[in-house]
Amino acid sequence: MCSLLLIADKRESIPDLAAYGKRFLQMNKKRGPDMSGSEVMNHVFLGSNRLRIIGENEEGKMPMKSTERNVYIVFNGEIYNYEEVRQALIEKGRTFKTNTDTEVILEAYLHYGESFTSFLNGIFSIAIYDGERGIVLLARDRFGAKPLYYFNDQSLLMADSGFLSLCEAISEKHKMKVDAEALDALVFLRFVPGDKTIFSGIHKVLPAEQIVFNLANGEVQKSIYWKATLEIQKYSQEDFNTHLEKAINLTAKSDVEFGVLLSGGLDSSLVTAKLAEEKLQSFSASFKDAVDITKKSELDFSSITNGNLDESFYSKKVSDLFKTKHSHLALDYDFSSQKAIEFMTALEEPMASPNALGTFLMAEQIKDSVQLKLLLSGTGADELLGGYLDLYFSNRTSMENASAEHLLKRFANFDSPIDTRKYLKNAQGTNSYLQSYLDTVMKPFSSLEKKEEVLNQIMIFELGFGLPYWELEQADKLFMHFSMELRSSFLENDFLNYCLSISSVDKKDKKPLRIAGKGLLPDDVLERRKIPSLSTPEAIEKTSWFKEWKEDLEKRPLKIWSSAISELQSSVKELDVVYRLAYIQAWFKNIGIRYIDGEL
Repeated sequence: MCSLLLIADKRESIPDLAAYGKRFLQMNKKRGPDMSGSEVMNHVFLGSNRLRIIGENEEGKMPMKSTERNVYIVFNGEIYNYEEVRQALIEKGRTFKTNTDTEVILEAYLHYGESFTSFLNGIFSIAIYDGERGIVLLARDRFGAKPLYYFNDQSLLMADSGFLSLCEAISEKHKMKVDAEALDALVFLRFVPGDKTIFSGIHKVLPAEQIVFNLANGEVQKSIYWKATLEIQKYSQEDFNTHLEKAINLTAKSDVEFGVLLSGGLDSSLVTAKLAEEKLQSFSASFKDAVDITKKSELDFSSITNGNLDESFYSKKVSDLFKTKHSHLALDYDFSSQKAIEFMTALEEPMASPNALGTFLMAEQIKDSVQLKLLLSGTGADELLGGYLDLYFSNRTSMENASAEHLLKRFANFDSPIDTRKYLKNAQGTNSYLQSYLDTVMKPFSSLEKKEEVLNQIMIFELGFGLPYWELEQADKLFMHFSMELRSSFLENDFLNYCLSISSVDKKDKKPLRIAGKGLLPDDVLERRKIPSLSTPEAIEKTSWFKEWKEDLEKRPLKIWSSAISELQSSVKELDVVYRLAYIQAWFKNIGIRYIDGEL
C-alpha cells in the first residue's frame, strides 16, 4: 500500500532534516504514487508515499497525528480487520475522525499500548513516534509480507521500507562492510534470512517483531508478539471451509478494483472460484517457447530452474468456467542488460531466486496492460498445507533420520547436490548465525516430538525461511516496483492459526483444499500436483545479459570467490547454481559496490 521512512537525528547532525528525508522518501515513490507526506518534530522525520486502496486520499494522509497526544504514525500495508478493531475501540470510548486503518492502528496503540499488534490481522510495517515517551516503535506483520529495514547507531536511527534507499542514506555518512555470515547465507540459500542483511549495520525487523528505541538513553527492546505454535486438534472440514471463506473475503477487502493471479493450480483456482464475478480480471503467464503442460509426459516435480512449462490450459479452463476477464501473458527473457539491472534494482536486496525473473516480467506486463492497484494470489497454501513435499523435499530421509539441518540443506540444494558455499573464499564452516536462526525457527516443532508430523515440520520450516524471505519479500518488492500491492488470500491470521491445528495426516496431498473445491473446480484442476510455476528457463543461458554475467564471473571474479569458481562452467550444469553465483556477482558490481567500504 505504501512506503514509510523514519529518521531520528539524535544529535542534530543533519542541518535540514526535512529536505534530507524527502530526498530519500522520493526513492520509494513507486511504492506509493498517489500521495506523499512528511513532517518533522523534535528532530524526528516521518514520511510516507501512499498507494490508495482503502479510504479517500486526504483522510488517509500520513504521517497521521493523534488528536490527544504527541504521537505520530506512518504505516505500510493493509489491516484486514480494521473495522472490527475500530468498533471495539469505539465501545471502549475511543473516537475517530477518519475511516482508515491507519487511524485504527494509532488508536489501538494509544489504548492498548505496546500490545496493540496482537489485535491486528493483516500485512504491515509500522513506525510510530511517541513524543511523550521519547520512543520510536517499529513493528512488522506475522508473515513478513511487508519489508522494514533499520539502521541504528549513537547519533542516528533510520527505518525504511526500501533497502536501497536506506543504503543510499547511510552511505552518505559512511561506507558499509559486507556481513560475512550474511554473505555465506546468501550463497547457500539464495537470500539472507533473519534480521541480517548483506551489509553490517543494516537490519530487518523480523516477522512478528516489535522493536522499541528509547531516543534519550539509546536502549533498544525487542519482542516477538506472535509465534507459530502447533496445537493439533481434531480436524473438521466444515471449520476449515469457514476459515477459508473468511480469509479470502477479508483479503479481498478494497475500495478499488482488484485482479487475481490465476496459474491454473489448485490454490489460485480456488481463490478465483470464491471471488468470481463477471468483471474479475485474472492473469496467467509463461515464458516464450514454454512446453504445454498437457503434452509433457513426465514432469520433474523437484526442479525449479530446469523447466519451462505453460499451464495456460488449466488457467483458461478455470477462467472460462467462472467467466473472468482473463489475460495470458507471454514473457520474453531475452532483454537488454539495462533491464537486467532494473530487475535486480526492483528486488533491492540481493536475492538469487530462480523464479523472480518471471514474477518481475509478469508484474511489468500487468501494469502496462491494465490500471490495477491490487492483486490476489494463492501464495502460502503450499507452505501451510504441505504442497512443497514434492518440490523441495522429495528426497527426504525418513522422519526418524531427518533434522532441521537436513531440511535446510535440502531446501538450499533442491536442484543440485552441490553445496554452493565451496565457491566462497571465506565460507563459514559453521555459520553460527544461520544455525542459531534455524534453531529458533524450529523450536516449536522440536518440542512436539511427534515423528508422524512430517508436513507440519516442513510448514514450520517454511514459515521461517521460504515464505518470508523468498516468496513474500520477492513478490512484494517486484509488484510494488510497478505500484501494485499483492496479497495472499491464504495468509490471514485466523486461517493460519487453524492450519497450525491440522495434523500432517489430515493435510496429506492438500486434502482440505481439494475437498473445499469439490463442486466448484474441475476434477483435473482439483487433482493437480504442485509444479514450479514460472521457473527460470534454461534458455536464458543464450541471452546476451546472462552471457555477460557468466563471462564476468569467469574472467573477472570478485575476491569473495574461491579458486573453485574457475571450474564452475565445466563441472556444473545446473542452472540454479550458475545463476545464483552469476547473479550475486552482478548485484555487487552493478548495485552494491557503491555502498561498500573496501574491495570485494
